[in-house]
Amino acid sequence: MLQEMPVATMDLGVLEPAPSSPLNAGQYDPNIYVVEELPEPTNASLLNASLLFRDNDADVILQSSNMDDFHVHKIILSKASPVFQGMMSLHHDSSVDKKAETKDRVPVIKMVEDTEALSILLRHIYPEPPGPVVNSFESFVGIKRGLELARKFDMPCLRDRLRLILLSRVDEEPEIVFSVGWAYQLKDVIQRAAGSTLSNAVLTGPEEAEFAEISGTALFRLLTYQRDCIAAAVAPLTNFSWIDAVRIPVQSGNQGCSVAGNPVVACNGRSLRPPKWWYDYNAAATAALQIKPEADEVLAPCIIWPALSSAIKCTTCHSRSYSFVDDYCTFLALEVERRIAAVMNFILLLLCDPVLEHRLAHFI
Repeated sequence: MLQEMPVATMDLGVLEPAPSSPLNAGQYDPNIYVVEELPEPTNASLLNASLLFRDNDADVILQSSNMDDFHVHKIILSKASPVFQGMMSLHHDSSVDKKAETKDRVPVIKMVEDTEALSILLRHIYPEPPGPVVNSFESFVGIKRGLELARKFDMPCLRDRLRLILLSRVDEEPEIVFSVGWAYQLKDVIQRAAGSTLSNAVLTGPEEAEFAEISGTALFRLLTYQRDCIAAAVAPLTNFSWIDAVRIPVQSGNQGCSVAGNPVVACNGRSLRPPKWWYDYNAAATAALQIKPEADEVLAPCIIWPALSSAIKCTTCHSRSYSFVDDYCTFLALEVERRIAAVMNFILLLLCDPVLEHRLAHFI
């Protein structure tokens, strides 16, 4: 139990002069010490992060919202970020402003960022080993925090680093990557992630566990993109204005190639009656594209071979069956790819022009 002291009072480790002290304002007495107890960082990693920046030649101190001090250098911060450059210009001479806080005559800048955020930022700026920085970006929460710091402090190099990390994770969790890319307007991330959702055939939305990481706007855009890609992919199989009529096979006199009712296909001003195996191929391609709207689907052997095997059995169609892949299937794949790309270009257009998106909302 602490006893009352006649000369000084003890309060949480701080020794204060007694009221009767003869010291005048601004007078220094080496026998009186002020012991400042700083809050402990929340974990050992944050403590180590703060201790990394204790350079004796530091000319500025960044103080986190946790009251942890980072002893750093104005010139390095100024070169890394124009925002820091502006901050340093306001604190270039602490002796001018007598009210400015200092520690050992080094100016202190109070930051709104916590210790972890400043650690992420400074470890990227300073030539420290890359391990801790990469570890900070293992989770999408850390990646988004880093992107927010990059945006606030105008640091494109940090943004590019995180962009590459996102691209490396596109195949793992494309829905979340799309959401982050959309939030921070990373066009190549959006494009790769959206396309990857088609490859994974997740067309009804991500699993419940992933919803927490996806904003409502991003989720809506992703599902709209998937729906529009399906519609765009199957459209060439219902309207054949995109292909020359000579590339569509027509019925022979063989009964096995005829189609009940002799349906007619309109193609650039011509009326054609394709064989049954051509219809079978289109039906299989349509079903595949509705599950996975990618151009390669129409070239898959499991889609092409049943039609080819039927064509080979027909004595009239046999000679034309081998050119069927080059004359029709390949052109179909190119058209599907073109139309899906057009859907993505429209999504990117909305991203670049929020005003256009707002106007279109009135027509939806």
